[in-house]
Amino acid sequence: MVSHMLDPFSPDSYIVRAAAHIIGIEPRISRTLELPMALNLAQLHEVLQASFGWTDSHLHQFNIGGIIYGAPEFDDDGFTANRNFEATELRMVDF
Repeated sequence: MVSHMLDPFSPDSYIVRAAAHIIGIEPRISRTLELPMALNLAQLHEVLQASFGWTDSHLHQFNIGGIIYGAPEFDDDGFTANRNFEATELRMVDF
């Protein structure tokens, strides 16, 4: 009886706590972030920029399981062996 009253999973209803840190820097610089599950990777990039105080002055990409997500400009850089997918195509809930 109660099961029909429960809402199906909605990514907008959940958050994930994530730790982000910069590799290769001592002392370690890190941030703990609480992110909505509906956030896509392009939005995650914006959150990371703000949380570390960066000015978005470099191209970015995410490598997840060997698949590269990021700015479309990487497609033409000659460095990316795998197809680059738009960062807006994958959300936190897709992990």
